[in-house]
Amino acid sequence: MLLGVRVGFVTMYSMISTIDSRISVRVGFVTMYSMISTIDSRISYVSCGLNLGCSKGQEHYESKR
Repeated sequence: MLLGVRVGFVTMYSMISTIDSRISVRVGFVTMYSMISTIDSRISYVSCGLNLGCSKGQEHYESKR
């Protein structure tokens, strides 16, 4: 009887731990993806700002000449 209870606890625990690891892997992927997307948006924002600044500077430079 005790052995069966122990085996049941062990199987339950292993199932829970595997589910935990799957959830943690998914959470890790989601956090990684969100970090990558925020970095992507920042890069696009910075490049857009640089492009705007460069074009504005170019217009300013050409209007002075």
